[in-house]
Amino acid sequence: MILKSSFGGGVGGVADKKFQVWLEENSRGITFVYDYGIPVTSATVGIAKLTNDFQIITTATHTSSIAVLNDNNTAWPGAQRKYQFIPPSTYDLVFQQSQGLLGIVILQIKP
Repeated sequence: MILKSSFGGGVGGVADKKFQVWLEENSRGITFVYDYGIPVTSATVGIAKLTNDFQIITTATHTSSIAVLNDNNTAWPGAQRKYQFIPPSTYDLVFQQSQGLLGIVILQIKP
């Protein structure tokens, strides 16, 4: 089963971003699916358990890293872009929505 949650947001109540988070029950996969959007000032795309245990995306190049933290993305990923993460089975997943100025969603992974 896949739980799909849609999110949108923007600055000043203008809906200029739309994306989904898919949580996959069997594989424990987490997929971010992007739709329309404009460049952002600064954003992080990825999952993290601790400051030294993460999977982070650089949106300009669509590359992933477990060694270099990138929390300064300014490029919108692009319509229909998907980033998928499969957390280790030792991760305890807790989904928590946090609507900020940029419509950010936080998926916490508890130690």
